[in-house]
Amino acid sequence: RDLVEGIGPKFSDLAKHLHDNDVDGEYLASAPTEDLAEIFDEFAIPKLKQKVLLQKLGKLKEVTSGAPQLPASVRQLADVTLDAEPIGYGGFAVVFSGTWNQKPSSGRRRGRTRKIAAKRSKVAGLAVELKADLIKDLMVMSDLPHQNLLIVHGVCEIPDLG
Repeated sequence: RDLVEGIGPKFSDLAKHLHDNDVDGEYLASAPTEDLAEIFDEFAIPKLKQKVLLQKLGKLKEVTSGAPQLPASVRQLADVTLDAEPIGYGGFAVVFSGTWNQKPSSGRRRGRTRKIAAKRSKVAGLAVELKADLIKDLMVMSDLPHQNLLIVHGVCEIPDLG
């Protein structure tokens, strides 16, 4: 189910069609690429969309199987300072504004300071299930550039705070 729903809003019609035809996430997770291509051809999905879907399914398989892992596009951040007062609240996280002192990287001699919004877990030391959910959210947000979503620069773990 996660795999079918996780392919994103651009493919919601396809996800519904797959669900209506009893093609579930378990099948998609275990199906060889040739079988997936055959299913996509059967549903008349253009080749370019097929390629995108195969990439998305590959990433979703990584996230939904075994221990959760951060997507390669999400960096581990260091040197993050959060403001004392929160700017928002979510289901399992509090949102703070803050600063990230970005270190110099490829070709840049000086680092830079960025204003950021940071989600902080309401519980110290995330349970495995919550961590997996957070990683799924990060994966989707980092792969979905949209004018109404903030850019995901990375994650950091602050001991005893979450």
